Amino acid sequence: MLYLVLIVIIFLRLLVVEVTPAEMGPAYWIAMGATAISVRAAAGILALHDPDARLLVTALRPFVVGLSVVLWAFGTWWIPLLVLFGVWRYVLRRYPRSYEPRLWNMVFPLGMYTVASFSLGQTPGLGYMVVVARAWVWVGVAAWVAVLCLMVAALARALVERRHPERRTVA
Repeated sequence: MLYLVLIVIIFLRLLVVEVTPAEMGPAYWIAMGATAISVRAAAGILALHDPDARLLVTALRPFVVGLSVVLWAFGTWWIPLLVLFGVWRYVLRRYPRSYEPRLWNMVFPLGMYTVASFSLGQTPGLGYMVVVARAWVWVGVAAWVAVLCLMVAALARALVERRHPERRTVA
C-alpha cells in the first residue's frame, strides 16, 4: 500500500513540477525494483513447504499468484518508461555521461527483476518468466559492467588529477 501511495506522489511530481536532468537520475529505477522485490517475496511464499503453512498458502495461492503477476507486469511496464527518462536526460538534455554513485541504484533493480522473474517463473503456468529472466540476466550483467567501468575510469581520473594537479580538467 505504501508503494502505491509513493508511486502516485512520484507521478504527480513528474506531471506537475518541472524536473531537471540532474533530478531525473537513476534513483527512479528503485520504483521498478520495489515491484520486483514484492514479486520475489510472493514467489517465496508460494514455495513454502512447511506443513503448518500449507493450508494458508493453498488458500491464498490464487490471490498471491494474481497479485504477483500484476506487480511483475507493472514493474515490466516501468522499464521502457525508465529507459525513456534516460534518453531524455542523456540524449535530449545532454546531461554528462560520467560516473555518479547513484548509477548503482539502476543495477540492483535490474538484478532483482531477473531474480523475481525467475522465481515466479517456477510457478506452474508461468514458465515464460523464466525465459524472460534468462534473457534479462545479461541486461543486468551489462549494466553492472558498464557502471563498474565508469567507476574505475572516474577513480583513475581522480588518481591522475591528484598526482598531477596541472592536468586537472575543468568541467
